[in-house]
Amino acid sequence: MFGRKDHSLADQLAATSTFRSSPRRDLAELAAQGRELTLPAGWTFLQEGTPADACYVLLEGSAHVRAGGKQVATIAAGAVVGEMGLVDKRLRNASVTADGPVRALRVEYDVLERLVAERPALRRALEAGRDTHRPTSSDPAGGASGTS
Repeated sequence: MFGRKDHSLADQLAATSTFRSSPRRDLAELAAQGRELTLPAGWTFLQEGTPADACYVLLEGSAHVRAGGKQVATIAAGAVVGEMGLVDKRLRNASVTADGPVRALRVEYDVLERLVAERPALRRALEAGRDTHRPTSSDPAGGASGTS
C-alpha cells in the first residue's frame, strides 16, 4: 500500500518529461522505494569515473554537469541523472554538482533493477531519457540534459 507522500511524489514524477507516460502505480512504487533527500549547495552527488550505485530525480533546484573538467550542461527539476550507469552497465561519464539546495529522489540500483524488470514502462522511460543524454556529432562532450 502506498502512503500520501508516495502519491505526492508520484504526482511530481508524472509531471516530468521522463515519466509523463508511465503508469501512476509504477511511479508510486518508484517513490515508495526511493529516498527523498536534500543535497546542499556545492555537493557533488555523482562523480565522473566512479561505479554507478544509484540514480537521482531532481524534484527542486538545479545542478551543473561536468565531463572531462568542462561544464557541459545545467539540469533542473524533472531531470533524471545516473540512470545510464544502470541501463548501460558502465562507470559514470560525468560529475553532477548542486548549484543550490536540491531536493531529489535517490533510487538505489538494486531497487531500480528490480523495478525496471517488473515494470517495463519504467525501463522504457529510463531508456528514452538515456537516449537524450547521448552525445551528438555536434556535441562531443556528452549531451545537454544529464549524465550517468
